[in-house]
Amino acid sequence: MRLLFTILLVMLQQPAAAEVFKCLGTQGTVSYQSTPCGAQIKQQRLEINADPAVEAAAKTKLDEVRGEYDSRKASQLAAENLAAEQNYKAEKLEVDRRKVLALQELAAAKRHQTQLIRHERRHQRKQPRHNSKYAARSVWRK
Repeated sequence: MRLLFTILLVMLQQPAAAEVFKCLGTQGTVSYQSTPCGAQIKQQRLEINADPAVEAAAKTKLDEVRGEYDSRKASQLAAENLAAEQNYKAEKLEVDRRKVLALQELAAAKRHQTQLIRHERRHQRKQPRHNSKYAARSVWRK
């Protein structure tokens, strides 16, 4: 078990190496890729050895940038949610305002209708009722 752990530790201490191929296209275009180039394209194999300290610093910097990105994204999402909630409340307030206006107009129309009915009833009481049977008798009496 100790031997396996020691071998693993020795393997991790060696600098990381990556295999990269530089491909030169027919029109002079250069591309870099991790797989070998096609048969008709000129290729050059590049050996890249990484320094563990530089790798660790780059990983730390990457983690910092990701953390900053995540916090900005979270604050942006919170701001969008707040704006959506405020927009919803404003729309609901506008709907409620329109309902109140409609109810006020309805109440005004009912008041106006009631006034008209009262006015008609007053005029009907003031005018004498002409019953054809009695109207004929009053003419005969004169």
